Amino acid sequence: LETPVPALTSLIAKVNHHKKKAMYLKEMTLMLLEKFAGRVPDTEAELKQLKGVGEKSALLYLQTIGGKAEGIAVDSHLHSIANSLGWVKTKRAEQTRRKLEERLPRSFWSTINPLVVGFGQEIATEKSKILAKCLNSSNPSLALQMLSDCGMNVTRELEKGGLADLDLPIRFKRRG
Repeated sequence: LETPVPALTSLIAKVNHHKKKAMYLKEMTLMLLEKFAGRVPDTEAELKQLKGVGEKSALLYLQTIGGKAEGIAVDSHLHSIANSLGWVKTKRAEQTRRKLEERLPRSFWSTINPLVVGFGQEIATEKSKILAKCLNSSNPSLALQMLSDCGMNVTRELEKGGLADLDLPIRFKRRG
């Protein structure tokens, strides 16, 4: 409570929306003291009462700190990739969460987000590296098709990497 908002802002400067989140931290700290006797809640409903905590953050906290798989934490990466791969056909992350929870065993709920988010981030930022991994996989064509299904223009990226002459059995077009 004693740390000023500008100091909090500088501490979390590398986080997206750090100015808003610094203010949330101040409000959240006060609320934790006043409403929860200084303890961090251990249910999704209570966590979402805290300023700046939504469904995804509450679920990630419960999974990471509490060891509880209360639901699937769906962010933009998981929502987009789940739709691109045809796992779900939804418009909003909350809908994606519900559909995935219907389909996946509860034992996968806490692992699907970090797995798919990591994959999504790699697709978005490390195209040459993920292409190399796909080409070195046990089934390069299938791996590359999955990248295509997730929105990567695989043919263009192979050309940019000087790999357009590879003898692959298919040309990659996004399905679905």
